[in-house]
Amino acid sequence: MGVMQVYENYVIGIVNEGETVTDLSNADLFKIAKTHFKNKKFVYISHRINSYAVDPVIYIQASKIENLVGFAIVSSKKIARINLKSNKYFQKNH
Repeated sequence: MGVMQVYENYVIGIVNEGETVTDLSNADLFKIAKTHFKNKKFVYISHRINSYAVDPVIYIQASKIENLVGFAIVSSKKIARINLKSNKYFQKNH
């Protein structure tokens, strides 16, 4: 699927080219939240280097992680920035 780099207060996720991120893929973030950030707030950063598809339902599910306090998408690609505008409506604090 890709790589998740865990740091003290945040996680950086890089998804492989051509993947589709679904609710099953989101399970990794839930595991990391429980394992590395138990009783501690953290931020998830999606580093969109590659082109891939995202099921917007994952944003609704990720918003259920109580200690996830921020979500960022970083990309130099124009299409990723355009998609971000529609994805934000699926997040709890848009």
